[in-house]
Amino acid sequence: MKSSDRPKFGNLQNLKVLNAGAVIAAPFVCELFAEQGADVIELESTVAPDMYRMYGDAWSVDRRNQRMITLNIPSPEGKEILLQMVKWADVLVESSKGGTWEKWGLTDEVLWEANPALVILHISGFGNWGDPDYVRKASFDPIGQAFSGYSNLNGFPDSPPSVTKPFTGDFMTGLMGAWATLAAVIRARETGEGESIDCCQFEALVRLQGATLSDGINHGIQPMRIGNEDLVGACAGAQKCKDGYCQVAVGGAGPVKKIADVLGVAVARAQPRRQGRGRAAARPRCEVPRRAGQLVREAHG
Repeated sequence: MKSSDRPKFGNLQNLKVLNAGAVIAAPFVCELFAEQGADVIELESTVAPDMYRMYGDAWSVDRRNQRMITLNIPSPEGKEILLQMVKWADVLVESSKGGTWEKWGLTDEVLWEANPALVILHISGFGNWGDPDYVRKASFDPIGQAFSGYSNLNGFPDSPPSVTKPFTGDFMTGLMGAWATLAAVIRARETGEGESIDCCQFEALVRLQGATLSDGINHGIQPMRIGNEDLVGACAGAQKCKDGYCQVAVGGAGPVKKIADVLGVAVARAQPRRQGRGRAAARPRCEVPRRAGQLVREAHG
């Protein structure tokens, strides 16, 4: 299909993107762009076909609205073709172990010689720069969740750390990479100068944890796995019902009291307590989840 034959729609229809990534994180960036009408061309390796093809309909979902070619990028002919395509593109997205493209002779500087305004997004497990013992390591979603500490926050107190599904680390890395890339495109169109973005999986998941890590560093607070409960809110939990599960979630003293009144249970008043020098963390004792589950089960026979 020629560019002129593509249907025009969305807010990014004037954005041209080369997708040189594979599996989930990098292609997800490009798919988000394609869903907004960007002209995306995927460059699938002739040596190692994209393993995401094994995931059934997921391939169709996350490769929609894109054109595709096969290309052996590190080969002499592949590099020549890539540099010609870079002249056309606004964005190049790739995913690999840190240093891979440099090893191929395709540094950012070489790419900018072909297109000075090119925005380059590098996605990897541990970044392209930093500790050499980690930069060149491969990573998959469970590795990123474990290395970042994210999996240690998920699960129940008596269970091992849990890897959240499906592919939380990959998709969150893609989201972080997508907004950073669009910010760089805006800047490149203002200045004519391209940008290189180093987006690594474990850092995206560190960012996702809010104050968890700063609480540990600054206040010595080590979070515990609490399952479906909430860090500060009372009465959270999942209750098994006849036709599935009912999730109870309320926030604030007023809503807690109201749901307790509706269910006819008592809520003990609690004074806020401090965790180290951190934020107040008070959760009144509440039998609402247990009682809610009982009532829902009765209602459903």
